[in-house]
Amino acid sequence: MTTFDVCVIGLGATGAAAAYELAARGHSVVAVEQYGISHDKGSSHGEARVLRLPYFEGAHYVPLVKRSLEKWRGIEEAIGGAPGSLFKQTGTLDIGKPDGIVRDAIQSCKEYAIEHEVLSGNQVRERFPALEGVDDAFMACYQKDGGVLHPERCVAAMVDLAKQKGARICTDTKVYSYHVTSDAPSASGAAAAGRSHAYLRKRVGKATILVNTSRGGLQCRKLVIATGAWTAQLCPDVARRAALQPERQVVGWFSNPPVPKFTPAQLPVFVIEDEGRAWYGFPSNKGEEVQEDFASDFSYAKASGPQQVDATGVKIGLYRNPHGRVTPEDVDRTPSDADIAALRPPLAKFLPEANGDVTRTTTCLFTMSRDSHFVVDRAPSFPDVVVGCGFSGHGFKFAPVVGELLADLVDDEEGVSTQYAGRHFSLERFAGDAKL
Repeated sequence: MTTFDVCVIGLGATGAAAAYELAARGHSVVAVEQYGISHDKGSSHGEARVLRLPYFEGAHYVPLVKRSLEKWRGIEEAIGGAPGSLFKQTGTLDIGKPDGIVRDAIQSCKEYAIEHEVLSGNQVRERFPALEGVDDAFMACYQKDGGVLHPERCVAAMVDLAKQKGARICTDTKVYSYHVTSDAPSASGAAAAGRSHAYLRKRVGKATILVNTSRGGLQCRKLVIATGAWTAQLCPDVARRAALQPERQVVGWFSNPPVPKFTPAQLPVFVIEDEGRAWYGFPSNKGEEVQEDFASDFSYAKASGPQQVDATGVKIGLYRNPHGRVTPEDVDRTPSDADIAALRPPLAKFLPEANGDVTRTTTCLFTMSRDSHFVVDRAPSFPDVVVGCGFSGHGFKFAPVVGELLADLVDDEEGVSTQYAGRHFSLERFAGDAKL
């Protein structure tokens, strides 16, 4: 049986990024996905994801999102896409009362010297006429560099690049379990390419890990688990410490008039906080000529779906459905009338002309951690098993840099990135919270 340096389980955004990063570093990589590439069962679909530099969830994320933006542009270039094929710059607007998310977004910009504008409600209406219901009780933080990621294309692009670097991709393959044993290092991967056994021991360890799948066994030296809402099945100790909880998330597209003010040229990606809830939204291409701009010759990328902003209307999501706790096995993926009604308040109040018929919906899964921040760490009982999880509904934009963090943990690299992960994303922060 071939012994791979690394096996990556899960090929959503995080796993795809890790597989690409590890393969690019010269590891022999096998990556396993229980469904197809860019599937719609997890957390990496929906045609549009926000990338914003002002970060009200915590200013410590700003250096990571800046790095991720650089890497997304590099991935777009590497895969052969035209500018805008993976990431479309629209600018971002955080809108709310002065004492909420806008305050924290502005503070994060000031802390990291990010160029931004603070707008009154009247200034928002003047500059972005689609948001005609924003009154002067509200204010906004506008930042020009953010925009929209196309999740299906992004995942497909990273998988294709991982394949180009030699990774073996196994789709429609369920992982049931893994077993860690001790063994001497083999001459696979990096050592087979001419590197020393000492180098291989440092980079891929001494353990042998046996991975049991629906298509037979795999063998590797280190394991990366990036299975999102399914994390508890393979890492119950991690799920318990971080109190991981999958949540059901419904988003919808609403018909708008075919006029320029709803297009990316005049409507940025936006977040609106009002009455204790937060919605996020995306512009529409309705009324704007849409051209295919993805030039890759790779098969997954060609099959990965339409553009980032949708011709059927403005997309709206409500961050965290209060009744959304589920498991990935029992989640109801059919949106209800109540789900749609929960998306309409920001349209009715702030974008009334876009409060038209619902044209499409989709359901995805958030996996919330105990504190709504990420987990990027080694598994408590197995240092050769590395886990990325608990991205809590705001992780997609960070996938390339999280892939770097996971690869650094695999390589036992003690650098700035692992120190950062240790400070902010380690399981140790939950030591006093969980009964282990």
